[in-house]
Amino acid sequence: MASVLKKSPLGAAAAVVLLLGLLALLVLSSPQGDPGSSPTGTNSGGPGPAGVGPFVKSESASSPFPPLPRNLSAGLTYHQMAGQRIVAGFEGTTVPSVIRRRIRAGLIGGVILFADNLGSRKQIQRLTSSLERIARPDGLRRYPLLIMVDQEGGLVKRLSGAPNASAEQMGARGAAYSQRQGTLTGRNLKNAGINVDLAPVLDVARPGGVIADTDRGFGSTVKKVNATAIPFARALQRTGVAATAKHFPGLGAAGENTDFAVQRIRLSRAALRKVDMAPYGPFIAARGKLVMVGSAIYPA
Repeated sequence: MASVLKKSPLGAAAAVVLLLGLLALLVLSSPQGDPGSSPTGTNSGGPGPAGVGPFVKSESASSPFPPLPRNLSAGLTYHQMAGQRIVAGFEGTTVPSVIRRRIRAGLIGGVILFADNLGSRKQIQRLTSSLERIARPDGLRRYPLLIMVDQEGGLVKRLSGAPNASAEQMGARGAAYSQRQGTLTGRNLKNAGINVDLAPVLDVARPGGVIADTDRGFGSTVKKVNATAIPFARALQRTGVAATAKHFPGLGAAGENTDFAVQRIRLSRAALRKVDMAPYGPFIAARGKLVMVGSAIYPA
């Protein structure tokens, strides 16, 4: 994952993930939530960052996600507003008391679950249910806690079940298949009590790059990624699970996993905008909820 894991003053049980990774297009507005990210992702509908395309104003009437709040900060302290940009991880299959306290205080916006947290389906449901039941401050009670996993398919898949293919396989089989996998993935996660999927990968896979070598990309062209990853995201969100496009502005040219090695993406700005950033416009236009930022270095 492109997010940066850091040791936390919350104690050994809680590794806090500061989501450099999540630039929310949803501000805690979903029945499944969002980490209270900056509302800059939902401006007046004007153009977004160069090469990315316009941002959307609000949800359509048919969306499972209610409209964005006009003033999320009302009634929250500065610490609580900052806390909604922090997602915590922890060890084990039950919620540590330190995490419970921080959630009650409004100092954590969400929780990310890894293999260490996940056992049987019933255990996962108990865990997510216990997280959902933790009372939050008045200003946050209408916005559910974010509970997220990496469920891309293929090598990166925390829960059993859908998706039943890697991103590369979905891309190869086309839009209808990808859409079906998005629906099945959303149902799978929702049944487990998870409301955010840290997928799909929008990286345009380049030969010899880590995304291509691990089958994590939907395709090697912008056209293929747009045609198959976006239907996956749309279908996922129709189930009420928020989609996360990653890894902006693109890791398709990275030779190694940025979780373990520093990567410098030596592409020009023009190349980044034309290829790597290009799928984000369609994702945002499709009302994709979240964008995860890659942790590579871009000299351009």
